[in-house]
Amino acid sequence: MMIVPVVVLLALVQCSSTLAKFTLGGQEFESSEDIVKSGRVCGTKQLTQEELTRYEEEFVDAYSKQEVDIDERMLSGIPIGGVPQRMNPHTIDVYWHVLQSSAENVLVSDEVIASQLTVLNAGYASALFQFNTIAIERIIDADLAATIAYGYEADQSIMKTLHNVDIGAYVLNIYVVNIQGGAFGWATYPRDYRFKPNEDGVVMHYELFPGVLENPYDLGHMLIHQVGHWLGLYHPFEGGKCSRNAVGGGDLIPDTPASMEPTFGCSESLLSKDTCPLIDGKDPINNYMDFSDDDCTNQFTFYQILRMHRQWNVFRDKKPFKLVG
Repeated sequence: MMIVPVVVLLALVQCSSTLAKFTLGGQEFESSEDIVKSGRVCGTKQLTQEELTRYEEEFVDAYSKQEVDIDERMLSGIPIGGVPQRMNPHTIDVYWHVLQSSAENVLVSDEVIASQLTVLNAGYASALFQFNTIAIERIIDADLAATIAYGYEADQSIMKTLHNVDIGAYVLNIYVVNIQGGAFGWATYPRDYRFKPNEDGVVMHYELFPGVLENPYDLGHMLIHQVGHWLGLYHPFEGGKCSRNAVGGGDLIPDTPASMEPTFGCSESLLSKDTCPLIDGKDPINNYMDFSDDDCTNQFTFYQILRMHRQWNVFRDKKPFKLVG
């Protein structure tokens, strides 16, 4: 058993200058607030309460019925002060698929992808997930490149069916595209792999990669966010209700404070943001699963890390738990 310390970062706001205007995905935005309210930040499926309940019942049932030594498979050591002393690390193989309209229209270079991988690994270091590039595939298809947009499920399916590396749920496929409208990125949840394996992975707009274009999300943190969904996390403001973020509401995580709405921007004024004042805790503005500017996001909580490892064990591990039913 490898012994690795886990450090959960403190929620510290890093102030940043505010962009007066910026262009992203061919659309001009006045501010971070403008882009968040446009609904384009994240297109990962928002589950209905019925779907969320069904997903969680399936997950808990599968997890609880396994005759597996949890110490060996997921977590060892008694949490002290909310930080696990030992945890099994995972290295995830990544296949990048860059959809280009022509050989000359590169979108992102191999060097930019390497930079994004560095950001991804830094974001998941405390969670003991690391990522390793296996291949970068450049797909030249002008017609397909012109039609990829969130909401056009047929086009997404065609792209993923043709270009997915179908090795298993434990491989991460990242599709880098110039999204023609709709959200700038989205991901599939772990349990969905059983039903649509060829559509598993993360889709990202190339302009959200580090250094490509100046915008509030230009540090590469939105890929950390989408991979969080791929590993089973929801938004802290899931459902848009002030329900305590544990079983029965919010993101089902007991140590992310409840919030009613996403955060935008990155300023000292956000330190007092509290959209659910009747429930303990300010809004989790520094959490990777919120919509704050990249300058502000810097952490996963202990129970988010725990959930990602449990979801991995049930749905994505090379030797996953046997699903019942």
